[in-house]
Amino acid sequence: MVSALAQAATRPGYDLTRHPVSVLSNGDLGWIQIGTFIATGVLTLGYAVAARRVLRGGRAGTWAALLLAVQGAGMVVAGVSGSIRSTASRPVRRPASPRR
Repeated sequence: MVSALAQAATRPGYDLTRHPVSVLSNGDLGWIQIGTFIATGVLTLGYAVAARRVLRGGRAGTWAALLLAVQGAGMVVAGVSGSIRSTASRPVRRPASPRR
């Protein structure tokens, strides 16, 4: 959250009320948000392992760990797919059509 707020304050044209946080993974500074997604996902996966160990033996241990793992994996996938998208699909400039 701190990373997104810092980027929102410094990125021209970005508005938290109109754009999702994933938009920050575009552009030259997109690597910052991509790294934030991946780091958050890895830390959440670690938290899922810890929650499983602490809450072992009950339904909460199973479901809490499972839901945290799904959320963490989703963040890692968002970061990896953001890095692929930002490096593989640069915008193509089309020549301006002549005015008639």
